[in-house]
Amino acid sequence: MLLIFGMNTMTAAASFSPQAGLYYVKESHGVTFHIYTTPLEEGASASVVIETPHALILQDVQEAKPYNDELKALIASLSKPVERIYLSHDHDHHWIGLEAFAGVPVY
Repeated sequence: MLLIFGMNTMTAAASFSPQAGLYYVKESHGVTFHIYTTPLEEGASASVVIETPHALILQDVQEAKPYNDELKALIASLSKPVERIYLSHDHDHHWIGLEAFAGVPVY
């Protein structure tokens, strides 16, 4: 599962302010997509938090701890449980930080 959004369809969100990465939000058909990326100069590795009415689905985690910590802070700010994690493909920068989400099923 790979989610790609054109940068022109996103707006910067105000409720979560990362210290290092970039954050965008896109709403569509009652589902909110929270996109967190590392800075462009570091490769812009993206994680997508899909917010449904009662839970969150995470696509890809962050490899570096500071970015994974920000991703976890974003998730905490949404006050909903992560019910599953999808990995878009097998490059290690998409899954190497999975230990931060122990107990969440990974697909």
